[in-house]
Amino acid sequence: MRSPFFKLLFIVACLSFSGFAKLTFEDAELICMRTQKSSNTCFYNFKMGGIPYHFKDVGCKRKKDEVVKAVNAGELALMKDWKIVCPEEKKKEEPKAEKTDF
Repeated sequence: MRSPFFKLLFIVACLSFSGFAKLTFEDAELICMRTQKSSNTCFYNFKMGGIPYHFKDVGCKRKKDEVVKAVNAGELALMKDWKIVCPEEKKKEEPKAEKTDF
């Protein structure tokens, strides 16, 4: 008969080699923040990996910097898609050099 120690060792070995890996996430990029005065609610739009997410702060209890830090730390749950649409800031492109014919 096999002892329970070998069964436990076999289970631990299977779990350690089964491919469990720590998930890594990109930092969330804050796209915009809107405040809805009638309901005293702040909406934060984020993008992570090109996918839009939003966070709703009822009562606007948190500061903008605190929300961004908490999202990047994984302490706040984000909801899929944006609740309030706001325009994305276009990245500034370097001005192209003018072509001159000499």
